[in-house]
Amino acid sequence: MGLIIYFSATQHALTLVFVETKRGADALENWLLKSGFPAIAIHGDKVQLVSYSAFYFYSILFFGS
Repeated sequence: MGLIIYFSATQHALTLVFVETKRGADALENWLLKSGFPAIAIHGDKVQLVSYSAFYFYSILFFGS
């Protein structure tokens, strides 16, 4: 619940969240997506293209094109 309040108050902000497990990362990603927030989980079980795409997406948004 606290994350939703934080995300709702910070429009157009990028946020990096660390969790303890791969399962926790996937669960948080699913929960954020269901709540209407764009989210990407990055961990060792993801294919390299997913991780690369996530880092590329955030670098474009953060640093510009």
